[in-house]
Amino acid sequence: VLWLVNENNESNTNLLQQAYKRGITRDRIILAERADFGPHIQRVRAADMFLDCFTYNAHTTAVDSLWGGLPVVTMPGHNMNMRLASGALYSFGPASETCVRSVADYEEVAVALASKGARARIK
Repeated sequence: VLWLVNENNESNTNLLQQAYKRGITRDRIILAERADFGPHIQRVRAADMFLDCFTYNAHTTAVDSLWGGLPVVTMPGHNMNMRLASGALYSFGPASETCVRSVADYEEVAVALASKGARARIK
């Protein structure tokens, strides 16, 4: 499932059209409304993990996911905007096990976590 913030009608329409062209059905995309911190962290817990993108790492979203107990899989790059999530992970200690150095490792960790489901949560 792809879970994104519900920004605006134009970006949502474009996103859904591009997903459809790639065979991704609407029920696989969640467009969530913004929420206050407490309710947001509660709903984050509905996910099994957070998969970071390579070109521009998450920052607040990664930290929110860690607050919600989710493992965050990330791969740092060569500039600052590609290392934000890895910095957050390393500050959490054991969570840094999901900070990988290659696309192959990223995939391996994500598949391993997916096979564990909710058992992979950070305690």
